[in-house]
Amino acid sequence: MLHRLEAAGATVDRAAQRARMPEELVLRSVQQAGKQFTIYGRDLARMAAFGVGRRNYNAIAGEASWADTMGGNRRYATLRDVATAARFCDALDQVNIAGAMSILMNSRPPSVASKSALRCSGTRPSR
Repeated sequence: MLHRLEAAGATVDRAAQRARMPEELVLRSVQQAGKQFTIYGRDLARMAAFGVGRRNYNAIAGEASWADTMGGNRRYATLRDVATAARFCDALDQVNIAGAMSILMNSRPPSVASKSALRCSGTRPSR
């Protein structure tokens, strides 16, 4: 993905796995983007359609920390938390998009955290 962003005009720092997009690239990309699109889950009957007058509900995405009890201390998310969140969202029919729940794990680079989170979920979320 970084090479695609760089080819489009972004400044890329591969060591940090970061791309900085100039304002004109962002504006051009938004202008070219489709006004309607659909995201499909592994189960193709599960989808979230945008720009068609429907409401979509997604789980909050990217929590960096969790609290185990109401009002309890927060801690960094673990792979077990990711698995719990994936199963929880998959069980709720009203949630269209499970999101990237708790992938921001403290000690792992984004590419490793994302792959680890997918492997550990213990279930294959349908959305």
